[in-house]
Amino acid sequence: MHSVDTIDSLVFDWLIRSGYQSTFSKLPTPLYAQTQAQLSSLSSRAHIVALIKNRRIQEAIEFLEREYNQNLAPCCEISLTLDCFKNIKGPANLFSCLFLLKLQNFIELIRKRNTSHALNYVQDHLLPFSQVNSSFEAVLQDILGVLVYSDPENSPMAWCFEQNRRYAALASLVNFSLYNLTATISSAPIESLLKQVHVVDALIHELNGFGNDLDDRKWSSIHSLLNAQQTLKKIKLIKNE
Repeated sequence: MHSVDTIDSLVFDWLIRSGYQSTFSKLPTPLYAQTQAQLSSLSSRAHIVALIKNRRIQEAIEFLEREYNQNLAPCCEISLTLDCFKNIKGPANLFSCLFLLKLQNFIELIRKRNTSHALNYVQDHLLPFSQVNSSFEAVLQDILGVLVYSDPENSPMAWCFEQNRRYAALASLVNFSLYNLTATISSAPIESLLKQVHVVDALIHELNGFGNDLDDRKWSSIHSLLNAQQTLKKIKLIKNE
């Protein structure tokens, strides 16, 4: 069983990771005081998240380049695909996040039908990324397809112009990328715990609950999953027994 203090710490960690600055500041004083050092990072992350969600992409880019310039070293090892931009997912790395933000900024210029400015933006701000990383170049070539359509918002590239989902997803990706600069564990412990509980529950149901089919050996294996680091892999082993 987890103690109340442990559960508090798990929730506290998740709030920090997710960037909920207002909720974090209202935590009980003893818990809040434990990580005063997080305030500066949390404030910066909250600021850029707000900029992105409010569709102020250019300002978010400028803030990122100004405040985190030392963490934006070019990286040729990261591999992005068109799906990464379409669904706003990929490696939690600031260099790739900056590229995704600039791609979205290009889309905003197209949305405003400022084609000449958009072409100059590609030349000045996006081509340098493609010269560092070949996968970035491939994604950029695909996104430039919006220029083919006279009405791109009602074309096969319409997904580029989604608003609420894209801005929220971009904000979340940037937030976790910034958090991971100093994090020692990439995933939130509370999320890992919930996943473990979920898969253990599913496995128990698959083994027909706690009836005769669930012998001591299998139950011992299931119980150990609650403290496992690689739950899914261990479940596969149990199911094959």
